[in-house]
This record gives sequence, C-alpha cells and structure tokens, in this order.
Amino acid sequence: MMKKLRVKIDPLGFVLPGILIVIWYFVTGSDIVAPYLLPSPEKLLRVMVDFIFGWGKLTVYSGTFFENLMQSCMRVAAGFALAAFLGLTLGFATGRKILIKRIVDPAVNLIRTMPGIGWMPLAMVWFGVGEKTAIFLIALAAFFPVYINAAHGA
Repeated sequence: MMKKLRVKIDPLGFVLPGILIVIWYFVTGSDIVAPYLLPSPEKLLRVMVDFIFGWGKLTVYSGTFFENLMQSCMRVAAGFALAAFLGLTLGFATGRKILIKRIVDPAVNLIRTMPGIGWMPLAMVWFGVGEKTAIFLIALAAFFPVYINAAHGA
C-alpha cells in the first residue's frame, strides 16, 4: 500500500515576507520613497493584472502577457533544440571515439569556463539585438549539460 505524500508548510516561513510587505506598504504610503522608485503594492498588482488580462489599459503593454509568453517559449524551444542537436551529436561522438574526444573536448571545456553573460556582448556583435542573440544564449546555456551527459552516457 502506498503512503500519501504530505507536505507540511511551516507558518513561520510567512513571517519575514509578511513583515517586508508591511514595511513596503508603510514606505510607499508615507511618501518616504518616490513612487517612480518604488511603486506601492496595489499599483504593482493592478499593473500586473492589466499586463496579463488587459482590463485597465494602464500601459502600452496591457494584455500582452500571453503573446510575450508564447514568444519566450518559442525562443527557449528553438535554443534547446539547437543545443540538443549539437550536444547529442558531439557528445555521442566524443563518448564513442577517443580521437574525436581529444580534438573536441578541450575546446568545449575552454568555452564552458566563460560565464553565459560574458557571451552577450559578442553575441550582440555577431547577431545584433533580437531573436538570434536570445536563441544563441539559450542554446549556449543548454549545450554544455547535454554534451557532457551524452558523452558520459556514450
């Protein structure tokens, strides 16, 4: 017989976020901080709901959440597909043939040492600002785990 998995939530975990929200209300309500630097929680919630559903037409981005979500999902899918293709191909090749590993592995590990954000300026020069840069950076981030696991698996 299988036991039910119960997750117990510790109510003390809500204390600090609650305190921070109360401080946020106080700071924005008493004009200690300018509203353009820190908007009130109510305004943030209104703009967030407007961004998702577009009911209030508060900003030029009203109701564009799902469109933006779909574009982001397409970028991630394209980047991961590219990373999966290259990572699996090179990973299997290096895992099966020692000569290919000796040729490819040092270059891959050299590239892997550079942080992902460090590639951004170079990617912007190569691809410009836009979709190609985003897809490249996503593919780069996903490539190394796929490559390493495919090489070890092969």
